Amino acid sequence: MHTLDAYWAKQVPVLPAPAYSALQLLNTSGHRVLVAKSGTYAEVCRPWLYAMVCIGSNNGFALPFGELNETLEVTQRIPRALLGEFQAQAQAALPNETAAWIVWHETNGYRLVPLVETVADTVQVKFQRPELTASEHLVLDLHSHGVLPAFFSSTDDQDDLGEVKLSAVVGEVGSAKPSWVLRLCLLGSQVPWSDPNTLFTE
Repeated sequence: MHTLDAYWAKQVPVLPAPAYSALQLLNTSGHRVLVAKSGTYAEVCRPWLYAMVCIGSNNGFALPFGELNETLEVTQRIPRALLGEFQAQAQAALPNETAAWIVWHETNGYRLVPLVETVADTVQVKFQRPELTASEHLVLDLHSHGVLPAFFSSTDDQDDLGEVKLSAVVGEVGSAKPSWVLRLCLLGSQVPWSDPNTLFTE
């Protein structure tokens, strides 16, 4: 086996889902691919996240493997007040866009990190990625759309490739009811988060 093939087989194991015993879930940072009776799943673990997401159907092919269920769980819920802090930052930046990260520290908890912006106008924001310590984790990548509605653009799709994080956009900033969109980015796959209340704590 080529050394690179051996490396990637170790980094991203591919396993059959057990049919007659319990699956031992990942409990340390990493990810793997599981082949189940109904399809192929990505299992992703981070200090703040556990996810099991179907990434492909078996198209009816009979496989003698176990069943898996999709799971999305933020194990360290985000203080909702940090969204309010970012919304205030977005309003102060009007009519331009702005960006920030919500970062979780394994000892000190969550904080909002305003980003050093290199370009910020009414249609885009670009920034320098901050350096995080080994104990810090990017959990929620935030940016605003000024007075425009919230949505994920093709530029956002490119920016989110390859990362494990939550991503959110706030739009119609300054209105009585700003709009929000939210998704989970899993190594190139974009997963809508159907119930934001499972992410936040008061």
